[in-house]
Amino acid sequence: MIRFHFEDHGQDFLFWDVEDNGAGVGKVVDAGPFQAWAWADGRHYVNLREPHDAGDCLTFTEDLALSMETGHARSLRYPIERVEQMEGRA
Repeated sequence: MIRFHFEDHGQDFLFWDVEDNGAGVGKVVDAGPFQAWAWADGRHYVNLREPHDAGDCLTFTEDLALSMETGHARSLRYPIERVEQMEGRA
């Protein structure tokens, strides 16, 4: 499990918990302190092959099948503040 902490720019979420499937794709399983319902809805995935260190913006998708087929992706507008490796699910 990877927790991405985001810079605070007034958004309703400051972290995403991402479950790494080991193939360069991670599923968003929690977000907070608000909007978990929107981001951890089972449809949001992070491309873990793209840079994801402090200062980077995550590459993600809400349509994994389309992304795998065509490369469709979006970039989160809030930069990563820090990355935390976590045990199990938060």
